[in-house]
Amino acid sequence: MAKKKETNEVRLESGQQKTIKTLSKILEVFAIIGRVCAWIGLVCVILVGILTPILFKDITINKEEISYKSEKIEIREEKDEIALYYKDSKIADFDGVEKTALMNILDQYSAKRVEIIVEAALISAAIVIVISLVMLKYEIKLFRNIHDKETPFIEENTTLLKKIGKTQIVLLVVTIICSCVVAVTVGQEFDINFNVVSISTILGVYLLAYIFEYGTKLQSESKVTLYDEEK
Repeated sequence: MAKKKETNEVRLESGQQKTIKTLSKILEVFAIIGRVCAWIGLVCVILVGILTPILFKDITINKEEISYKSEKIEIREEKDEIALYYKDSKIADFDGVEKTALMNILDQYSAKRVEIIVEAALISAAIVIVISLVMLKYEIKLFRNIHDKETPFIEENTTLLKKIGKTQIVLLVVTIICSCVVAVTVGQEFDINFNVVSISTILGVYLLAYIFEYGTKLQSESKVTLYDEEK
């Protein structure tokens, strides 16, 4: 007579369950804070983008001064540095690489060109922030599921991890493109540099997605949950 196969219900220890739930809740809170900050940043970028043409309409730039309407910032060379003065009070000074960069701007750029550079940088920043908002939305849902569901190994979490990975790829590509656009606008040469850390993170997320996918299949074949049932 064949022996009946025994099913061992294996759950995490209570301390491990508490650790996972606590960490997932902390990560969810951080993701929510990050999303709020991103929204604030996006609003600020949009406002600055709207105000930039208005402000630059009355701005003039030359080697002696930067002026806005009747207000003027004097540019003075002092020894090995360049200093900015407002009403005879020094407000900033530049030396070394900063001095060279400022001199190039004063020599080559008009107020209109600086305006175009600023607008290009703001548009790039807005695009990156929007993509980051989408990614943070997925992360919040993932961490919430890990905390609230009976088990992390559900199909939705696998889908969310894959979406996070895809969003990270889009973010990496868009960041490179935006950097190139800004570099061209500034008139500098650009190099396409791939961030090894970013690529490793993307691969890690996809690895987790496939691990969760396998875990979800095992979970569907068992009635056992990772966590104890809450009373």
